[in-house]
Amino acid sequence: MKKVYAIAHTHWDFEWYFTRQEARVQFAYHMDEVLSALAHNQLDYYLLDGQMSILMDYLADNPDRATEVKKNL
Repeated sequence: MKKVYAIAHTHWDFEWYFTRQEARVQFAYHMDEVLSALAHNQLDYYLLDGQMSILMDYLADNPDRATEVKKNL
């Protein structure tokens, strides 16, 4: 029997499907859901694929979430 590991993650490309502003809004909803899942133990961890710029954009728009984000780093 083999073990299978699943890693919750995203690779978010601004302007891939949406305009940059639309993508920024979509990412904000996405991060809100991820942070909620982490807070409620629905996820043990989450991988952002090393993309700090999108996280910095998220925190610029949502500075009240900085403590929660740092807690999950």
